[in-house]
Amino acid sequence: RLATGETSSRPRLGIAVAPPGAARHLRAAVGLDERDGVLVREVDPDGPAAAADVRRGDLLVAVAGVAVADVDDLHTALAVHDPGAALSLRLVRGVDEVDVEVDLAT
Repeated sequence: RLATGETSSRPRLGIAVAPPGAARHLRAAVGLDERDGVLVREVDPDGPAAAADVRRGDLLVAVAGVAVADVDDLHTALAVHDPGAALSLRLVRGVDEVDVEVDLAT
């Protein structure tokens, strides 16, 4: 797109994530099963993720039904998604799996 002069817009969730191994180590430290995923370190209170009730400490394990094992998987999933469309996220919150719908137009 850049080569043809088009601008590229990637959807913005409004989260900051921890380094890849952090989730596994933290979950093991508190006695939870290790899981692949991206640990939510911060949530922008004015961002789309906050409006969908994504919380600090959530483990993001899937985006639009596609497993997310690391930050590269997350970026890939966001890159192919329509910036104005809703996006489904699967989160692990403690031992519970939670599905949320993020309105990326927010």
